[in-house]
Amino acid sequence: MTSQPQHVGLGAAFAPARRGTPDRSAGLAGILAPKPHTAPPAQPAQSPNTPRAVQRAKQDPAGEIVVSVPIYLPPATLDKAGELCRARRTTYADLAIEAFTAVPQDILIAYFATTPPVPNGRGIPVGHPRARPGHGVQRQFRFLAETRNWIKDEVKAVDAPSVSALVAAVMGMHLGTVEGWSSAG
Repeated sequence: MTSQPQHVGLGAAFAPARRGTPDRSAGLAGILAPKPHTAPPAQPAQSPNTPRAVQRAKQDPAGEIVVSVPIYLPPATLDKAGELCRARRTTYADLAIEAFTAVPQDILIAYFATTPPVPNGRGIPVGHPRARPGHGVQRQFRFLAETRNWIKDEVKAVDAPSVSALVAAVMGMHLGTVEGWSSAG
């Protein structure tokens, strides 16, 4: 009868060496230079609640903090906004600020208002989908941090689903690309 070699479990294979066993790395001593131990560079203190967008914020030449915010614009709004930005030599962010100035908040509240659930034929309450400007193409808007914070407050005030949805809707209303809505009233 031949005896089978005893297999060691995976945990034992990676366990630390026991006392009295030879050090397998002893033959490598002196071949490689020892790695210098340096302290990692100090990171600026940031609270764990700081949003990632603020952590990635940059300072513009005027010394103001500028943040990049991804906004998804429907194709019709993007086309019209692009034309206006090129014609006026301005930015998407400036056009968005103009749109917020032109579109009254009560119109935005009405646009994002949810309708109460309506029972279907069997009495099951069925909600209606929230208004969304549609599928979009992402563009990065560079807002001042204070402007971005104001827009976030506006998202709460009008009950919009996100910053992107709010900016897309207000720009679409201002540019006349959102069906049935116009900043002219």
